[in-house]
Amino acid sequence: MSRKHKSKREQLRSEVNEYLMALQEGRGTDEDIERFRDSIKEIPALLNMFDMVKITREAVVKKLSGDNQALKLATLEIMKNTKAALGYDNSSQLERLLIEQIILCHIRLYWVEALFTQNSDQATMAQVQHWEKRLSVSQLRYFRAIETLARIRCLAQRTPALLQVNIGAQQVNQVKGDSPLTKG
Repeated sequence: MSRKHKSKREQLRSEVNEYLMALQEGRGTDEDIERFRDSIKEIPALLNMFDMVKITREAVVKKLSGDNQALKLATLEIMKNTKAALGYDNSSQLERLLIEQIILCHIRLYWVEALFTQNSDQATMAQVQHWEKRLSVSQLRYFRAIETLARIRCLAQRTPALLQVNIGAQQVNQVKGDSPLTKG
């Protein structure tokens, strides 16, 4: 990479960082907002740093593993394998969101299970009830995410023309004329 190209790139990065910091700290101007919108149009990958699924996943893994790098790597590998097993790469955007939710719920469920096991030896009845409630809530979320993915996939197989979710500026949702819902 040429020195001129590198310095231009560094200058752009510096400018973007400057107005992003202003916006993140709540002191951004209308000009900063417009510059950010223009930057997103020019560099769509800029939005990746605001991907809430990724941010949440990283926060959960960090909280779960702390400084334990082996646990962190194992957790990330488990998440990757689960994602592949659920067919993430060949799924619709809606299915992908649900798969991400299933993975987070899976990790949280077994995290709560491990915490409950660690704390149950010396626990009072109130503490045991607290952990049981947390486990029940975690299980419910996990099972709901799985059930929702199964329902969406079942619906997509039965009526593929009805299930079309597009996200972004090119949103087009349509129902084909031969659908059971459009017959009169």
